[in-house]
Amino acid sequence: MKRAKGHGFLLSLLLNMVFRGFWLVLVAVLVILHFAAGWPLWLIAIPLVAWFIHALLITLVLGFATSGPTTSRPEPKNVNPYSAKKNPLEQVSVTNESKATMIEKNEFGTYKHISQAEAIKIMAGDEPYVIVDVRRPDEFAKGHIPGAINVPNEGIADEQPTELPDLDQVLLVHCQTGRRSAAASRKLADIGYTRVLEFGGIMTWKGEVVTD
Repeated sequence: MKRAKGHGFLLSLLLNMVFRGFWLVLVAVLVILHFAAGWPLWLIAIPLVAWFIHALLITLVLGFATSGPTTSRPEPKNVNPYSAKKNPLEQVSVTNESKATMIEKNEFGTYKHISQAEAIKIMAGDEPYVIVDVRRPDEFAKGHIPGAINVPNEGIADEQPTELPDLDQVLLVHCQTGRRSAAASRKLADIGYTRVLEFGGIMTWKGEVVTD
């Protein structure tokens, strides 16, 4: 269909050029005959009118050849990606993958300071952890985070505390203000604990506190 339209356009263009040249030659001949043989000048109007009619017809033919039925493609509908239903299996796989994420080990002799908001996220997750309160026993008795164990900073030396048998256990260490927890975390890391996370003092703790 496109090839036929192209041939029609070329043919119409060729005819237009041939007949335009013909009318120009005829007008030139009539002008010469007017001056040479005295032919009436109004005869020149005949080829000019015929030229105009021919040009009009050619224009219509060219317009018909180049135009044709156009097929409009349907516009794509706006689809909200968030409204599409997701595969529940994909949701399960993503959830399981996030739960399976392990807290990375620190380099030997180092610990990591985290915010209390990060500590709360770890406590709400599936990763096993131990909350280590390094304050004195009397401070611990006045109020501590539920589930915490008391391992005073003063009692941590070069040997592994009996309360913390697993060197790869996630340890969430805190004290009253954050000073002793930093010192205790450094000593625990030097002993060989690989996941020591220090999160400051209980003075700024926004979570639950229990007393003995």
